[in-house]
Amino acid sequence: MTMGLLDVPGPLFGAVESALADFMPPILRLCLWAAFGAWMSIELYRLLSPQRRISAAAQDLRHAQTELAGFDGEFQDAMPLMGRMIRASGHRLLLVFPAAIAASLPMLALLVWLDGTYSARLPAPGEPVAVKAEPATLDARWQDGSVGQVVVTDQARQPVISAAVPAPVPTIHKWQWWNALVGNPAGYLPNEAPLERIDIDLPRIEVLNVGPGWVRGWEAPFFAVFMIFALFAKWARKVI
Repeated sequence: MTMGLLDVPGPLFGAVESALADFMPPILRLCLWAAFGAWMSIELYRLLSPQRRISAAAQDLRHAQTELAGFDGEFQDAMPLMGRMIRASGHRLLLVFPAAIAASLPMLALLVWLDGTYSARLPAPGEPVAVKAEPATLDARWQDGSVGQVVVTDQARQPVISAAVPAPVPTIHKWQWWNALVGNPAGYLPNEAPLERIDIDLPRIEVLNVGPGWVRGWEAPFFAVFMIFALFAKWARKVI
């Protein structure tokens, strides 16, 4: 099983991406995903959170902070005011936390899909790819074919394992517990295999052709647009 829980919406995201790719360049698609993710997160949080109770808790916290800021006396006399402020802050956090966690799950699924779609690509035939196996005593190399694969051999050049790479994933490893949440599209190494992981230096995708390397990937433009739209959606929907 190569899919995890957060991978379930991936085929739907992929279908939308394929439809948009016919008339929209990658950077614009990425901005659209960022706007959608921001709206989805804010709207889910608004629907799932007790906004009136959060507003009342926020008001209690402000009153407690104002009283403590205006207090002019001995430290021990301020302890009740400090306790009230801490309780008000904790109450507000308890009201916000469950809805914030629930609203973040679809966004996490989108981020997982975006990372798999926009981070790297499979190499073209003949394009050099650096591959490293762990432990380092094993030798790993990329082999072109209808489906790319990594061939691992021991010091005597005897084959150890051959792993197909049907999707652009930078690492193939044995199954770990967290793969129940985020799967590896290329599958996993057998538990009895004499190696722990294979690292593949795949070509990176650049959605921008200007600026330093860290700006050219999908992360920087996506999160910049996401923050702008999230703040706007929060203001427009009057979310606390």
